[in-house]
Amino acid sequence: MDGAAPGRARADLLVSLAALALGAPGSAGLALGWPLADWPVPFHPQLNGDIALRTVVYLSGLLAAYGAIGLVWWLAGGSDDGPIETAPDAAGAEGRAALSEPLYGFLPAAQQRRLARETGYQPLLYTRISILLSGAVGVLLAGSWEPVSVTESLAPDAALRIAAGLYLMAESVQRYRCFSRGEPSGTLVGTLVHGALSPIIGRRS
Repeated sequence: MDGAAPGRARADLLVSLAALALGAPGSAGLALGWPLADWPVPFHPQLNGDIALRTVVYLSGLLAAYGAIGLVWWLAGGSDDGPIETAPDAAGAEGRAALSEPLYGFLPAAQQRRLARETGYQPLLYTRISILLSGAVGVLLAGSWEPVSVTESLAPDAALRIAAGLYLMAESVQRYRCFSRGEPSGTLVGTLVHGALSPIIGRRS
């Protein structure tokens, strides 16, 4: 780990805690099903029209998810630093890409680095593709609701879509920060699927 890494980790922690604190009031209202007017957001900007309402909903969820993801990553110790090692015959393997290879970008960083060492897989390329896909799905999910009166609460299905979409967007932002440092990263879904399938794959190999 380079000398700047501890300072970067502390800065990431502070940013994550600040984002979580800023997004928590609105996110609590969304999670608890409170009427929009009762969300404990300072100065109640959600009462100032449709655009202000959507801004409060999106910013609250995005900031809370971004902060929560950053905090979990910090507690987990972050990802491996250092150059990505690729297989010696990576150039020869370039034309033999598996059909499932684009999905590898959703796997945990350690697994992507292992695949790069063993097969010549390009983790940064497919991490970038998976970031774009996750972010696009997040935007579609988060935008798929109609504003309601501020005296009402959001329907549970709408709240679930908003929460899932904003989580995917926040995760994509966090992963893009890793990508910009030359580090692969995975998704929560990819980690869960890999964890569930690993015992089955291990027994077959």
